[in-house]
Amino acid sequence: MIQRRYPSFLILGLCLMAVVGCGPESYEVAESARSTTPSSALSDEQTAYSRVGEMEDLSYGSVKRVSQRIVVPPGRTRDQLTATLDHAARELAEEAKANAAIVFAYRPQDNPSGEYSVGQAVYAPNGRWEEAASSAVMRVSVELNDLYFSSPQDRADVGEIVILKAPPGELIELSKEYGSWNDEDIISRVPEGTEGVVVERRAEPMGGQEFVRYLIRVTDRGREVNGWVHRSNVETERGRSRIKAPPTRAAR
Repeated sequence: MIQRRYPSFLILGLCLMAVVGCGPESYEVAESARSTTPSSALSDEQTAYSRVGEMEDLSYGSVKRVSQRIVVPPGRTRDQLTATLDHAARELAEEAKANAAIVFAYRPQDNPSGEYSVGQAVYAPNGRWEEAASSAVMRVSVELNDLYFSSPQDRADVGEIVILKAPPGELIELSKEYGSWNDEDIISRVPEGTEGVVVERRAEPMGGQEFVRYLIRVTDRGREVNGWVHRSNVETERGRSRIKAPPTRAAR
């Protein structure tokens, strides 16, 4: 009996043809080749996150797409944060049996209904949300927001006593609306140096920066008023101490 030997490249080519022609299993084979993910060398604690709200179904036709908002604890490195979002996107897609999954990540103190403050991750063909109907290899693409890594800003806490400030000759306008300072929204105008108490603080990410406003309780002409002011109108005792502290002199 004659034994025939085939070149190794021919055998490899036949195997690849078999994988390509096996339909849905080609997805699993392509994924199994990625034996190491960014989260593989990290502990569960380093990639942990919590979900906020319900998973949203954004499917069209027979293409299954889902999204989810999550909260990530502070203090992670870029590698750890990337691994966290990678893990969350894959987990969401597997749970929903989706063609594409996207997660939006926030810090614990943020309102998770606006722009993401930590980052986002897409698990989809080629890592692209818009290619959900494609049969391309599933990949994860991650975007991080530098706001997550920025140093905490001097922000007033709820219940803290603050001093309101304004440019010389101007009054501080307190609005009944969080996002509007039209004439009909103004409920009080108080002078520079007015003391107030922080009732609520809202912070929204805007790119790599933060947009902060405060609901302040002040006494205006004998009546208590709660109104919204900009962060630039609020000065904490900590901030005043830094400004008024005399410059240090080198020891002689």
